[in-house]
Amino acid sequence: MTEKHANLELWKSAPLAEINHPHPKNPRVIPDADSEEVRTLDASLEHDYFDPLIWNKRNRMWVSGHVRAWRMIALGFTHADVVVVDYDEETHLARMLAANAHSGKNDEDKLDALLASLRDASVDPVLALLSALPPAPPPPAGDADADGSTEEIDVDGFAMECKCPRCGMEFDRPKE
Repeated sequence: MTEKHANLELWKSAPLAEINHPHPKNPRVIPDADSEEVRTLDASLEHDYFDPLIWNKRNRMWVSGHVRAWRMIALGFTHADVVVVDYDEETHLARMLAANAHSGKNDEDKLDALLASLRDASVDPVLALLSALPPAPPPPAGDADADGSTEEIDVDGFAMECKCPRCGMEFDRPKE
């Protein structure tokens, strides 16, 4: 049987304050410092450090560990062992999405923008731990006709005569 090795570059005792550069497209919502999530993370970090931070040397930003790095610095850690990767931007974004898949909350607008950029770049969804990238959301309803046109309607041909029996909303109905 042929051996297969997963090789990672490890930066022993990396200076956290010098490399603490969160990625601006990270969709993860940073929790409030006094939240239960942060108290639990702080207690875990005080016990030991077992989930390594991942830092991209190409763009000098976190791939994984935005919240952990923030809390480690707040708890007085000055250095940590860090896994170093060398990713292009698309791979970085996909792996950052994968790192956020198991915990935390996302900013939905940032997440949608991130997914759109991955779709546009034809990134392999496996890099984001997805079997496929979700489809683009449909355009907002009501802004265009079925054919996509946005031609104005002659409002003189409409009158406020209809009322929804469920909610009571009044709406226009063409005059006969």
